[in-house]
Amino acid sequence: MTTDWAVAGAAKRAKLKLRPSQEARKPTAADPARTVGRHGLESLGPIAAGAFSTILRVKHLESGETFAVKTFDISKCDKEPCVGEARDRELTVLRQLREAGAHRQIANLVGEHSDAAFQYAVLEFCGGGTLKRYLDIVRKGMPTCPSGPAGLPASLAARLTGQLAAALRHLHNLEIAHRDVKPANVMLTGQSKDLSIKLCDFGFAIGHCGSERQTKMVGTPAYLAPELLAPEPLSYLGRPVDLWAFGAVVYEMIHGHFAFSGASLDQLQSRIRAVNHQPIEKKLSRGPRAIIVGLLVHDPAKRLTAEQVLAKPWVADAFREHGCSDELKEQAAAPNQAQQKQPPVVLVDSPAPFVELDSSAAKMAAKIPLVEVAAGKYSLEELSA
Repeated sequence: MTTDWAVAGAAKRAKLKLRPSQEARKPTAADPARTVGRHGLESLGPIAAGAFSTILRVKHLESGETFAVKTFDISKCDKEPCVGEARDRELTVLRQLREAGAHRQIANLVGEHSDAAFQYAVLEFCGGGTLKRYLDIVRKGMPTCPSGPAGLPASLAARLTGQLAAALRHLHNLEIAHRDVKPANVMLTGQSKDLSIKLCDFGFAIGHCGSERQTKMVGTPAYLAPELLAPEPLSYLGRPVDLWAFGAVVYEMIHGHFAFSGASLDQLQSRIRAVNHQPIEKKLSRGPRAIIVGLLVHDPAKRLTAEQVLAKPWVADAFREHGCSDELKEQAAAPNQAQQKQPPVVLVDSPAPFVELDSSAAKMAAKIPLVEVAAGKYSLEELSA
């Protein structure tokens, strides 16, 4: 006798009066929403989920403060060496940033936990959603966004440009490259006039990247620098890749649409190689125009640095008008005071060891970043399909 399991499952749900979506949300014994409670944290619900990691909003039971926790499934990471390597690389960069002192424009690591099933990275929580979501709202001309469908107000765009430049300056001074700068990896905090950003998701970040050339293509197609699309073998520096993507983000904040687009991936890549971005608004003032043009330069050595962007009058004036003219100096010199007051979150187990890629896994990993799944991660199964 055979059983139609789909029909049986539907009948069971009907009997229990559970919709499929409700059934899927029920935590299991190995669900991080359950296991995070062992570490003095209460899950308040999911933020994002991918094939190998989940991000939860949690409450620290002792202090009542809210954090984000990125959980890594240890067994899945162990089964896929390139995924395990990505986890280890991300945690290493987050620890390096924490040791250097928390920065107000970065979603900083607060602490770590681990148990038999998961590793947990406890991060600052940003309650305003992503810059991508905010730009989508602006594009739709929602009444909550006074600028209408064109883009962000000039003063807000200038301030957010300066904040993102400050985050990149901090990373680059520490010889860290993010390698996936895009609006979806920029979180918002604060309200209206006090809106602020934090750069997040260091899954592709690398440390000690000063003069060390990289050979793996990583990033998101619309924000890839031309040198990432050069004929193989690839050879590029990490920091200039961030600066190109930064230029594409600044363009998008001002114009309300992608700097580079195409009807196909090939067309998109051809336009990036030729620096054939969408037209810059004719009425755009000299300040933001100079930043966009200075960042979207084909030669990586000729792109503006984050430090140079911060020195531009369009950015400096925006900070001064907002009453935070000393903010950039403080960011470079001192940790975030609010971060210093946060309760300690103790590392209860040693992190998993680094996993070296063998040659076949390395070849696959080089192709992975062009295959996106939920939460911006990439699946080996997608490559073999």
